[in-house]
Amino acid sequence: MGQQLIEYFPLNTLMLINGSFPMPVMITKKLFNAHHEKTTPTIQLKKKIRKFYHKRHFLFKKFDEGIVLDEESWYSVVPEEVASYVAERLHKRIIDQKIPIKQVIDGFCGSGGLAIQLASKFDNLLCIDLDPVKLKNLQANAVIYQRTIETQLNNFLLIEHEFDENTILTLCPPWGGLDYFKKEVYDLEKDMTPCLSDILRKAFSISCNIVLQLPKNVSISQLTTLIQQQSQHLNFKRYSLEIEMIYINNQISQLFVYFGQIVKCNYDAEIDCILKSQTHLDRKTIKEQGLIQTLQKLEIHDQVNLLKQ
Repeated sequence: MGQQLIEYFPLNTLMLINGSFPMPVMITKKLFNAHHEKTTPTIQLKKKIRKFYHKRHFLFKKFDEGIVLDEESWYSVVPEEVASYVAERLHKRIIDQKIPIKQVIDGFCGSGGLAIQLASKFDNLLCIDLDPVKLKNLQANAVIYQRTIETQLNNFLLIEHEFDENTILTLCPPWGGLDYFKKEVYDLEKDMTPCLSDILRKAFSISCNIVLQLPKNVSISQLTTLIQQQSQHLNFKRYSLEIEMIYINNQISQLFVYFGQIVKCNYDAEIDCILKSQTHLDRKTIKEQGLIQTLQKLEIHDQVNLLKQ
């Protein structure tokens, strides 16, 4: 990633500045606890997904009220507590910064884990999926949560929408099944269908504000490079990128990636904060040491492992 400047925050936050382009990148953590109920499934499930039944109430708190999921949704739906957190942080950000968001588009809505929580915070929500079964699931699950959600059977890559910086895109694309985590490094171009380049190209033709759900074992370097490549042709302001590591029961589960106006990043203020707390480091030293070496010195092992990929 070339010459980089990092900042280290006490609250598990790291910031990078890639010297080749002016895009601040923050890597943060968010922790969740899930209680797994090891009971015999009361519904017919294939052996490979029975383990997900144990965390059904983590996926949907109202599961027992009639939640319906197809096989893929059992392992791909965003858990309710995580989805609620994402929806709340987006809503709080636009309220605090008075961002005039007009619409939220969930481009790969699936059976509604994230969509239902977004609907609790945003009135103008459009949910898109190319699988009619998942849209039917979403509509049924939305009724249980007393949400009215507009749906569209379509391929996100084919939708027609003019560019509008007052739109937010939430994108939870398919990862290719349960075997994604067996790869040492998940390739965002080769292992994902559609590939991330195609998704980002379409997304940035619609808005600068995107939220991505991605596997835990992606290459951070590849991710930031793809975002750079697909966004650089647009006349963006100096928007920031945040990569949030979602931990469930102290194990990294997935990543949520935020880009655009929806990311709060005051670079100058934050770097002053790090220099005060790490007095042995100055701006010049951090730049010269390089990213991995500085992280190792500060013993930020999780981020080192992710960034080495």
